[in-house]
Amino acid sequence: MARDLECVAAMLDGRTPALVGAGMGGSTSLLAVGERYLDAHALVLVNIAPQTQSAAVTRLQSFMRQPGGFTALDDVDAALQGIRDRPARSLNAEGLMRSVRRCDDGKYRWHWDPGFAAWPRDLARRESRLSKCARNLSLPTQLVRGQGSEVVSEAGVQAFLRLCPHAEYANVSGAGHPVAGETNDAFGDTVLRFLLRHARTDWTPSYRTTACA
Repeated sequence: MARDLECVAAMLDGRTPALVGAGMGGSTSLLAVGERYLDAHALVLVNIAPQTQSAAVTRLQSFMRQPGGFTALDDVDAALQGIRDRPARSLNAEGLMRSVRRCDDGKYRWHWDPGFAAWPRDLARRESRLSKCARNLSLPTQLVRGQGSEVVSEAGVQAFLRLCPHAEYANVSGAGHPVAGETNDAFGDTVLRFLLRHARTDWTPSYRTTACA
C-alpha cells in the first residue's frame, strides 16, 4: 500500500502532498514517509499510532472477517454499534452506504474484502516498524484522536509524542474511533487549521466541510 501511495503521489506533477489518513490509511502514510517512499509536506494521523490497544484491534479484525450480508441498513447500523465500547449516534442511510454495497442478492455487504481482512497480523512487528518510522519524521505532523477511541489510548498518544516530539496532538471530544463520522465539523476544522498553518506557498486550498447527519 505504501508503494501504491508512492505511485499516486508521482501523478501530482511534482507537487508535494499533505497526507491525511485514518486507521489503515494513516499507517500507510506513516510508513510511506518514515521509510522514505515519498516526500510530503505535512502528515495527519487520525486515530492511529504505532502503539494500539490489542483487544480493540482484535475485536475490529474479527468484525471485519465476517463475510455475511445484511437484509436491511438498520442491521448494518446495529453491527457497527456492537463493536463500540460506548454508544454512538446512528448513521443515516447515506452514511451507512459509505461502508456497504448492495449486492445482486439484495443483501448489504461491507466494501472491504474479507480475504484481505483474514491476513494474519503481527502487532508486535507492526509497532516496532511504525515506531521507527515515527522517529524518522521531520515534517509537520499532527495526531488526531477521538476522545473515546478504543484503538488508540492516551498512553498510545504519549508514546507517539515521545517518538515524535515535534508532533501536535488534538483530542476531539464527543468522538470515538470513527472521529470523522461522529463529529465531522470538529474533525474537519481541527485538520484544516493544522494544514493551513503548514501549507506550502504554492498550495491553494479548496474545501467545504459538511456535517454528518
